[in-house]
Amino acid sequence: NFQWLWRDIIADRYKSFQQTQPTLDEFEAQLKMFAAFDDKFEAIEPSYSVSALSLKSATLVKCLKDLAGDWKVAYSKELHVGARARLENLSESIKNTMKRMNREVTEADIDALGYVMTTLQDVRKKQSEIELEFGPIFHTYSILDTYLPANVMDKDELDARAMLKSNWDKLSQECEKRQDVLSTKQAEYKKTLIETVNTFKKDVKSFREGYEKK
Repeated sequence: NFQWLWRDIIADRYKSFQQTQPTLDEFEAQLKMFAAFDDKFEAIEPSYSVSALSLKSATLVKCLKDLAGDWKVAYSKELHVGARARLENLSESIKNTMKRMNREVTEADIDALGYVMTTLQDVRKKQSEIELEFGPIFHTYSILDTYLPANVMDKDELDARAMLKSNWDKLSQECEKRQDVLSTKQAEYKKTLIETVNTFKKDVKSFREGYEKK
């Protein structure tokens, strides 16, 4: 029974489906169902003979396949919207974290050192969480490769998808290198800071003694 193909409104039925909070597997099952109608409709006899009449079904079959295609495209585009948003958010997060991590740290800039060290700690804390996001994103795109019409994804999206994992790997590697360098510098900066404070204390003491003698 596939009368719902032309009786139901795609947007309304999709809204009801989305309210069930479907998993990716359930989403893929819906798309497979729409795609399977192609085979079902192809199996319809091309002509029927009723008494002296010969009825051709080619036009009907094409209409039914087009309807099933509309459902498949609509659902795959909705899935694509969510996939692209997650891809863009994660890509932007990696990009911004790389900028924060690469902030220049000079000997006198303790604030910058603390800022970068905090960034490195954040990356370590979120590493497992971020890596868990890769699976659903790549799984979604593998589904879209099968059901989403060609040329829907633009070059920027394709590039972001292709570079996502390598950009994350690069960030992780850079974090480890930066951590090693700054850990050494942190001790040096602390030593310098202590020496500066001690010198300042001596200057204050000398100034006070000189002032009291006047």
